[in-house]
Amino acid sequence: MEQRFFDTVNIQLPVNKVYARLGYAAGYTDISSDQKQMVNDYVNKARALLKLQGSACRMKAAFSAVGDIIMEEGVIFKSVALRNNLKGACELLLVGVTAGSEIYDFIKRNSANGDATAAIIYDAVASEAVDEGLGWIADFYANSIRCEGKIVMPIRFSCGYSDFHLSNQKVIYEKLQLAHFGVELTTSYILKPEKSVTALIGIKNI
Repeated sequence: MEQRFFDTVNIQLPVNKVYARLGYAAGYTDISSDQKQMVNDYVNKARALLKLQGSACRMKAAFSAVGDIIMEEGVIFKSVALRNNLKGACELLLVGVTAGSEIYDFIKRNSANGDATAAIIYDAVASEAVDEGLGWIADFYANSIRCEGKIVMPIRFSCGYSDFHLSNQKVIYEKLQLAHFGVELTTSYILKPEKSVTALIGIKNI
């Protein structure tokens, strides 16, 4: 198993995706210049609160006939959907990213104070930033393993999707050592602070 920390995840925030998450569709949604300025101001303030960090580890994987994914160190994932989506992989890349506690605390505070607009926009920024962070780490590995004759598969698979039970979050959390960034795992397998996510990505031979 190969594990790596990313104390800084340097993304370019996809502002167009933030707008899309807020329900804006170019050419279809009317928005005044004042409204756009307000949104942009909130986006910039939210961006300043982001502290994107992450970790990843590569683990060798084999696929059983019954759908189990057998990995290093006795780790077994039971999920037919995961097996089907990552068919052909020889390794799994476990990835975790957090936006940090500061922006999450701001979202909670504004929700409690009744400032729904600020909370919604900050939430959209954090969500898109974390998603972009997963892609940034995947791209890092895609570039570094090319010399090995391997590629990173395009599909990301997360706990709780289809038959990949949320309880699998525990072993992923531990392998990624997300506590290094102050991320906690609740007894119901939820990552705290919110806007912390994990995903599995396949690696296969070219």
